[in-house]
Amino acid sequence: SMAITPRGELILPGPSRYARNITVIGTDGSVRSDAFDKRLTTHADDGRLYLAASPDAKAVYMAGAMAGYRGDDARKLSYRQAVYKLLLDSDGPAEIFTGDDENRGGPSFSVSEPKGLVCDAKGNLYVCNYRGENVAVYNPSGGVIKSIKVKWPHQAAVHPKTGQVYVLAGFQKGRYKYGYNFPARMRAARLHRF
Repeated sequence: SMAITPRGELILPGPSRYARNITVIGTDGSVRSDAFDKRLTTHADDGRLYLAASPDAKAVYMAGAMAGYRGDDARKLSYRQAVYKLLLDSDGPAEIFTGDDENRGGPSFSVSEPKGLVCDAKGNLYVCNYRGENVAVYNPSGGVIKSIKVKWPHQAAVHPKTGQVYVLAGFQKGRYKYGYNFPARMRAARLHRF
């Protein structure tokens, strides 16, 4: 996914398999001289990244990184059970905002397979915890404000004026066929409003 800052800059993740940078470009197509210089990760990462920009345009949050490789490498992908925060006035890399990127996670973890992220107008971060079956809300310092029970949340959006929360949710399942593991796909989707 990509994020947009209040200053009108698009933030896009770099390619997977290697340590990633982010790309920062203007919505008018302008490209700064340092548009590709900010380091997002320090290790090889794969996976579908989810990004959210803070409303003060000072930080970008990231989830969805997977440690490991694809292809001939025998190592399996391991989902990083963490949400990261990259300060946009730094060169990076992003640091852990919440969670643990060394372990598989479980019900007692603060995040469990985090997916979609979104910030509200006050800078609070909403994290879709797919395996934890909730949307956790954190203040900008990392403190938990509340948890909204939702089964298999993927993406969230927050109305900037009313604060209403919208969550796209659905069970995800991969399949194995012809000796190949096909990526997980959402089997049924629901849109919730809180």
